[in-house]
Amino acid sequence: MGWVAGPAVLFAFSFITYFTSTLLADCYRSPDPVHGKRNYTYSEVVKANLGGGHVRTTLTGVEVGVDVSGIEKVWRMFQAIGDIAFAYAFSNVLIEIQASNIYLIN
Repeated sequence: MGWVAGPAVLFAFSFITYFTSTLLADCYRSPDPVHGKRNYTYSEVVKANLGGGHVRTTLTGVEVGVDVSGIEKVWRMFQAIGDIAFAYAFSNVLIEIQASNIYLIN
């Protein structure tokens, strides 16, 4: 990444880590800091503050998953992004294999 982008990315991710850890620390006992239920994970914090029930929601006007909670939707979104990233990387591998076969034939 170089001497400029590398430290900038490291700083950005360190800020993100700091920010999310302070959010989790603030929400450790939520919504009441003294008598609230303890939340050990980010998903428990989201359920405590936003509710974990099944709701009907839409994404860009198209109904997505009627009986799916918000957390499940976020998980599926990240899973889809991971699938796309894997497919993109694998397509590059296949292109290289095809290119090496051309050299072997000639």
